[in-house]
Amino acid sequence: MKYQTKELEITVHPKNILEMCPREMDAFSVDEVENNLAMLKKAANNKKAATLVHVPNIYIKKELLKRYSDVDYVISTALLVNSFASKLIGNLFISVILRFNSRQVPTKLFTDKGLAIKWLEKQLEKKGL
Repeated sequence: MKYQTKELEITVHPKNILEMCPREMDAFSVDEVENNLAMLKKAANNKKAATLVHVPNIYIKKELLKRYSDVDYVISTALLVNSFASKLIGNLFISVILRFNSRQVPTKLFTDKGLAIKWLEKQLEKKGL
């Protein structure tokens, strides 16, 4: 099943893995954060979920990273990077999670989508989901 907002396309995979892809290169604005989070919650269908996030090659404000990292139903996050710039953004996201989020959600960078999904499946299994 797929869900869309102005900025995101969310695909629900088996075992409640939510794949988030920016629809535009300048995605993730302050104005759309609540719409994106509401659609993510709808896609999770009131269940615990793991997220696979395609990290864009653009700077994302720390306040947005903090807001996206503070979702209580997400139990782990795989960040899919495809360039040096997206790797920098992914590392910034991880540092925000470690600094500001009281729940230490397992988060890891990947360059291979298949490996990222396998890691997320293992994280879900650890939680009995």
